[in-house]
Amino acid sequence: MEAHHKENGGFIFAFYEMQRDMSERFPDLTQSDLARLMFIGTYVGWQGGELSYGNGVRIDRKVLEKLLDISRSKFSEFFSKLTDLGILNEDNTGAIRVNPSVFYRGAEKDFKKVAGAMQYTRVYRKTIRELYAMYNGRTIKQLGLIYAVLPYINFNYNIVCHNAEEYNKDNVKPMTTADLAKKLGYSKAEQLTKALRGVKYEGQRVFGFFECEDDARKKKIVVNPNVIYAGSGEKLDGIKILFKSA
Repeated sequence: MEAHHKENGGFIFAFYEMQRDMSERFPDLTQSDLARLMFIGTYVGWQGGELSYGNGVRIDRKVLEKLLDISRSKFSEFFSKLTDLGILNEDNTGAIRVNPSVFYRGAEKDFKKVAGAMQYTRVYRKTIRELYAMYNGRTIKQLGLIYAVLPYINFNYNIVCHNAEEYNKDNVKPMTTADLAKKLGYSKAEQLTKALRGVKYEGQRVFGFFECEDDARKKKIVVNPNVIYAGSGEKLDGIKILFKSA
């Protein structure tokens, strides 16, 4: 696990409510907003939640606008959304802090105190930042799918399912692309599948598919653990192998 964390630039904890769509938790945020929020989360500082670079240099509002690489008017609107929702807080010194119930960076032994009843997963910083650089623009909405799918990713197996908290492999209930399309508001499973297939990182897909039936709408979905992973090292290699090129 340590090697995996290092390979992907370390991680932050993302908190969410199991099986509750992100559009319900943050109804004012678009899928593009979710992508930008996830990117911001990768700059959460150790334990205190202040946005900063790895060397501790503060990221204030002006710097954040440059990092997001969007127009001033769009940034102002987006920043206002996040502060109104209590996701970001800017104090009178210019420091910006992220609500720890959304993203947290700190010792793993401490995160449960922060999480409370929320569920969690690890979101890898280097991977998300590089994806953001690739998809920031017309395709930013596709990147938002990663954050939108979080509440449905199984802790141990990294597959999208109906009971993401289930540890017993015999009881896990995989979710089909048609099921997920309904959850995320897509009118057709094919539209969602195309969008998921389009998100790639270093030549690998972020979302993989497997099928046990002829119906294309019943494809199952597995998530690349270089992007998101909550499980242990025991199952990690088996999942990573699925994303290797033939």
